[in-house]
Amino acid sequence: MMIPWNAVRGVTTWTYGRSKLVVLKLDPTVEKSLPLSGVARLLGRTNRLFGPEGFYIHGSGLTMDFELFVRTVRAYAHDHGGAV
Repeated sequence: MMIPWNAVRGVTTWTYGRSKLVVLKLDPTVEKSLPLSGVARLLGRTNRLFGPEGFYIHGSGLTMDFELFVRTVRAYAHDHGGAV
C-alpha cells in the first residue's frame, strides 16, 4: 500500500507497553480511500479510543534504530509535500 507524502499532516510516536509506533496523521480523504481490511479498520477505530488518531506503523522488525526511523519519516514528509 502506498500513501502519498502530500497526504501526511503530522508524524508522532506512541509507545504502548514495549511497542513503539509511528503514527501518521493523514488527510481524511486519503485515509478513507486506503484499501484496508475490515479487521484493520476495526483496529483503527479501537486504537482511537486508547491512542493518538492516525495510521499506525509498528516499529518491530525494523532494520534501523526506531528513533532514526522516526527522524527519517519526519524529514521525508517535510521535504516531499507533507504539511508536517
